[in-house]
Amino acid sequence: MRIKELIVLVTFLFIYLNSTSVEAKSNILNIPHIEQMPELARGCEVTSLAMLLNSAGVEVDKMALAQEVKKVSFISNGYYGNPHHGFVGNIYSYTQLGYGVYHEPIADLAEKYLPGQIDDLTGQDISSIYASIDAGIPVWVITNSRFKALPENQFVSWKTKEGIVDITYSEHSVLVTGYDDQYIYVNDPLYYKGNRKLNRFHFEQSWIQMGSQAIAYQLKEPVKVKIIGQEIMGAYKLKDTVYIPVRTVAQTLGSTVTYDLIQQTVVLQDENTVIHLRIDTNEVIIKNQPFTMPIDVKNIEGSFVIPIQALEYMYDTKVHWENDVVYISMKSES
Repeated sequence: MRIKELIVLVTFLFIYLNSTSVEAKSNILNIPHIEQMPELARGCEVTSLAMLLNSAGVEVDKMALAQEVKKVSFISNGYYGNPHHGFVGNIYSYTQLGYGVYHEPIADLAEKYLPGQIDDLTGQDISSIYASIDAGIPVWVITNSRFKALPENQFVSWKTKEGIVDITYSEHSVLVTGYDDQYIYVNDPLYYKGNRKLNRFHFEQSWIQMGSQAIAYQLKEPVKVKIIGQEIMGAYKLKDTVYIPVRTVAQTLGSTVTYDLIQQTVVLQDENTVIHLRIDTNEVIIKNQPFTMPIDVKNIEGSFVIPIQALEYMYDTKVHWENDVVYISMKSES
């Protein structure tokens, strides 16, 4: 009896410990689900993108994204369209030729709505997806409609202008919303509800087979910044870089600001210095002398921002952290 009781106890503990382990590692997000049908026969990629952007607070729908995504012809002059360059063929109906689109055009489109915040995780390990989920951010991916690795006969080689691209007509896109030890949870645009439960091992294999394509985003984290002892508003941390609005910097340091929206340039000027900046480049001209900064100047959500490192190039300042506060002071004060 004692041996049998011991066996029962050990069995119970094994089941209990394993079940609590799964529960401890479970992380499932509740992201509103969107179906691609009936409007978008081949619109899984933009529908999954709509769910991703909506989760970040961006108000955009699948139809707007379907219209805006870059497109290429299904076939032209003997060459197939390249899904790495745009949506191939017709996105709306199976009555016309079409295929789909891969991560590059989707990331470009996402960048329009979340400038500077998009993380293209393509090519990284599957752990990057789980890390994003742990941070509360779902992940757009390319997989296939069977959610498991496909046999070779399910793929065909397309001759495109850029070279050979292997494709499968089972290609599919979903939004990863969670995981545990055994399952992956997704918002599948072809399913009737969110958090569809799929075998984790098979899903991972299908994702790797389709090129480990994944896109997420990062949230802006407010940061306290003081310039010459004055606390400024609107500074934030994004992708390990602290950004400050150009206008705020100019006002604090006594410079005037002139914007050229057509040329995408900014000029800061005081009685001693003229500084020229160009958006989306790391080039700065100070007193007619060109310098290269480590990080680009950005136009994020209509606000021109500069990385704090730029101030050391633009002005005679030094930057240091202290107790989660960024202090910017004149070198002459030290």
